[in-house]
This record gives sequence, C-alpha cells and structure tokens, in this order.
Amino acid sequence: MKTGLFLYGALFAAAVTHAQETSKNAVKQSDVNNLYSGSSNSVEQVYTSPKRAPVPDLAPPTVIYVSPPVHTYAPTPAPSTPSTPSVMKSIKHDQVQPFQQVVGDDSPTAVAALKFKPQLHISSGCHSYPAVNTVGEFSGGLKPTGHDNGKCKGSGYGSQVYGRSAWHQDKWAIMYVWYFPKDNRDDDRHDWEHIVVWLDNPAVANQKLLAVSLWNGRKSDYWTLAIPGPVFVDGSSVKLDYGKANKDERTLSLTHLAGEFQPLIMWGQMSEKARTTFNTVLWRKEFMPLSDSCFEQHLKKAYDFVEG
Repeated sequence: MKTGLFLYGALFAAAVTHAQETSKNAVKQSDVNNLYSGSSNSVEQVYTSPKRAPVPDLAPPTVIYVSPPVHTYAPTPAPSTPSTPSVMKSIKHDQVQPFQQVVGDDSPTAVAALKFKPQLHISSGCHSYPAVNTVGEFSGGLKPTGHDNGKCKGSGYGSQVYGRSAWHQDKWAIMYVWYFPKDNRDDDRHDWEHIVVWLDNPAVANQKLLAVSLWNGRKSDYWTLAIPGPVFVDGSSVKLDYGKANKDERTLSLTHLAGEFQPLIMWGQMSEKARTTFNTVLWRKEFMPLSDSCFEQHLKKAYDFVEG
C-alpha cells in the first residue's frame, strides 16, 4: 500500500513539472507573437547579453612622434655671367680685328677728322696694328727680340688709326694714334705713337691747318711745326714716317715720302667695351694716349709747344 502511494506521488510531481515547462514555453511564444504584432499587452522581457571572453589587460600603445622633415635650402647661386661681357684679356697681336671706318657721319668734327687724317710711311720696325677689338680684347704685343719687323710686317685683318678731338684754348685739336706690337730699339713690348693736328675751326667751310705736334716718348714732350711746308703735306694730309727719327727709339717724324692710310675710328665711334679697355689697360706702364686720364694732359702739353 505504501509503495503504491509513493509511485502515485512521483507520477503527480512529474506531471506538475511538465505542465510548468509547457506553460513557460507558451508564454515565451506569446511574447514573440506580441512583439511582431505590436500588441501592448506584452510581457516584460529580460535580455541577458551573451557572455564574452575576458579582455586581457593591455599596456597603452606607445606613441612615436616623428618630427616633420627639415628643409635644407640650397644657397643662392652666383649671378650668371652676361652673355656678352667686356672681355678684358689679351690675345695674339695678329688676331685683333680693327673697327671699320664709319661712313656717312656728316658731323663737322667727323668730316674734319677724315679730311686731315695723316698718312703713315714705315721705314723700319713693325707696321701698325689694331690694338683692341669690339668686345674689348686687346693685343698682347710681341717680345722685343729678333728682327725689327719680325712677326709684325702687317696684320691680315688690316690696320687702324685711332682719333679723338676737342677744343683747347680756342683751337680745335685732333689727336691721331697708332699702335705697334714692339719696338726693339727701346726694348719695348707695345709702342704707342701719336700726333696732334691743330685747326682753327672744324665747322667752317675752309678749315685752316695751324700746326702739327709730334710726340717724343723718350723725352715725354712734343716737337711742333707750325704750318708744315708743302713737302710734308699732301692736300690736307700730313705725311709721317715711323722708324728712323731717333737712334734710341722709333718715333714719328714728318717726311716727304708718301705713306698709307689706315681706317680711322674716333673715340666716340668705338664700342664702350673698347673704350673701357683703353681706360683700364696699362701698356708698358702707361695708358693709351686717347684714354680719359691722358687725353687732356697731352693736349695741354702739346699746346704749350704750339704757343712757344
């Protein structure tokens, strides 16, 4: 009898437990249906988030600071050389090209300079050569050795006579200058020779030749002949000789012999670079006679002889 009661009680407990599980499932399904249907009679739900793996403790990341790159600027480049600079250098004496004689300049001073341009005869020594070209390169001259006219019998490019004119003591002065690469007699590399022609006025119709002053380099003075005789003048051109006037050095002197004309380039007609060279370069320790530092001093000294 006891055994039967025990079995009956166990069966009853199992039935109750099954009924409870069925009821729970019914409630859960009802809750789901209410959620989809939007019913307000929903049963409060308790949401339990899924379990996650524990996060290990990590040290904070190390921040590496990288400084911005430092710009290194190249230094400012030096100014570039001008494409056509004044070339202050010497070249071979026979490589200097002369200026062309200016044609078509009708100014009274230019006309007078051409009209009274002297002619030059060479009796010994070098022939005259150009001294500077349009870019300012100048003649290196020759060693004063060998024959008197060794390596200087004339340039294949032609010669040159340089001129500059100005008023001085109410007279018009025209200086004519020639360059010679060497003078063996005076043991000189470079030889400059010049004369001064004195006129009354270049602008009058019939200019009058007043005097000629010839430079003597050794004595550093002038020899002046007032109104040269007809034997020394061909029309309006004074005849000059280079080579035999002085046994110690070659210089210019008046002659009855006919000579040659060289292309004339006046100071104001030559390039600025050529004038810069003439104003800068020393030729055997002296400047070219037409240079700014010499021209007026030469006129003053030559005029003293004209007046004397």
